[in-house]
Amino acid sequence: KIIDKVFKVRKDVTEITFEGNFIEGGALVTATADDIPDDIKELIEMGVYTEEEALAKCTESTSRERRMVLIKPLILMQGEEGDKIPIIQKFEKKYTEEDLILDFMYEDEKEDEIETDEDGYIKVDDETDMDWLNNL
Repeated sequence: KIIDKVFKVRKDVTEITFEGNFIEGGALVTATADDIPDDIKELIEMGVYTEEEALAKCTESTSRERRMVLIKPLILMQGEEGDKIPIIQKFEKKYTEEDLILDFMYEDEKEDEIETDEDGYIKVDDETDMDWLNNL
C-alpha cells in the first residue's frame, strides 16, 4: 500500500518531499599498544602523548559510508488560516521526461561549424567590436 500511495507514478514524473537523515560513518580499526610505532612510543615515554592519545591518533577509519535514508513523506498544512488541511507534499505530473533532459545531454551541431585561423584561435566576426570598453 505504501509503494502504491507514495512511489507509484501514474504518468510523467512526480515530485515528492521526504523527511530523512544523512548518515555518515565507517568501520574503525582500533590500534593496540603493539601497533604503535617505536618513534611514537618514545613520545609517550617523554610525556608528549599519553598512551590513550597515541592510540586515538593511530586508530584508522576506513571505508567511509555516506547514505541518505528516507523516513516518511513530508506533511504540510495547506490552505487559508482556520481552514488548513494536512497534505502530503506530492506534485503529480510536475515534469515530463523531456523536462529532465539537461542541456549538456544534447549534441551541439554548431561545434562542427567553429572556424579557426592558422594558429588555432577561433575566428571572431567584426560585429563583436570591443571599442565600447574604451568608454569605461
